[in-house]
Amino acid sequence: MSITIGAITDVFGINGVVKVKPLVDDELIFKQLKSVALVNKAGNIDQKKVMSAKQHKGLWLIKLSGVNDPDDGQLLRGCLLQIEEGQLPPAGQGSVYWKDIQGAAVIDMEGKPVGTLADYMETGSHDVFEIAGADGISYMISNNPAHVINIDVDTKTVTIDRIGLVGGE
Repeated sequence: MSITIGAITDVFGINGVVKVKPLVDDELIFKQLKSVALVNKAGNIDQKKVMSAKQHKGLWLIKLSGVNDPDDGQLLRGCLLQIEEGQLPPAGQGSVYWKDIQGAAVIDMEGKPVGTLADYMETGSHDVFEIAGADGISYMISNNPAHVINIDVDTKTVTIDRIGLVGGE
């Protein structure tokens, strides 16, 4: 399975280095890249070796094999950078990848079903999970320790405190 990690927005300098907007939370992925698949708007895929990558003003400057001047780089504007799932580093302490919990069963602290994890939104201090309720109603809950008690990737189960649920009133 391929994971989209960034999008090429522009060229930087005269050597074909491209500017990449990260589309992942863990930007350290870019430091460890050895190769990426570039996917253009038509869906064509081109494998490239990553020669170097460094952070710069909220973006990443990436030198790709075969991209040697600004004209080469301009041709890549709008391309998405993808990696294979196996290239992802392990999630950090206390972190999980969305792909590992999407669709997880959501239960309350008594073990009663609430629904399934449908989506999430980045809001700043804490992400907000959207839960497709077992009762057909959509709920939201802030992903903070007071509301989300436990996330178990192995059993794909999220335990919550119902006091944090919003919606369905």
